[in-house]
Amino acid sequence: MNPLEDFILENREDLDRIEPIQEEALWNRIAKELPKETDLAVAHKKQNPWQISIGRNWLMVAAGIALAIGVGLFWINADQRRLGSEMELAQFSPELAEEQARYIALVEAKEEELGIDQLDRKIFQEVFQELETWEEIYAEYLKDLPSYQAKEEVVHTLSKYYERKIRILERLSREMEKHYQQEKRKNEKRI
Repeated sequence: MNPLEDFILENREDLDRIEPIQEEALWNRIAKELPKETDLAVAHKKQNPWQISIGRNWLMVAAGIALAIGVGLFWINADQRRLGSEMELAQFSPELAEEQARYIALVEAKEEELGIDQLDRKIFQEVFQELETWEEIYAEYLKDLPSYQAKEEVVHTLSKYYERKIRILERLSREMEKHYQQEKRKNEKRI
């Protein structure tokens, strides 16, 4: 046997005896190491009932407020831009504003019929690019609107824009039908 095992066997009774823990002495030592109550005066400070304690979350609260302000400003700006183009046309010619409202209603009806918001833009990428191009052209047209003198030319240009947009949406409708027919054929071949 090794010397450690010999020592353990010889002193087994002494090693098995449990020393009583003096809890009171232990807690007294811990209490001596704690800071005095005068050092903890901050914890007993009375709070003002009108003051909200933000604590460590002040950065999250500030970020939330900044985000809410940013979203609000974005919505306001988007509404003003949309209303701005309509106001310009209404100021230019009330008849033109009525004509535009009629075309907008037609375009919105066609977009709703197609469910354009739910479409996969990757599948019909070419058509969506063409629509975006026409939107850019129309935005430029609205910027140049005050320089036009002939109302008939403005009405004609506006009519052409909306007619082309409606034709593009009709083309999108045909391409959607064609795509869905191809998908149907593929599924039938798999079966």
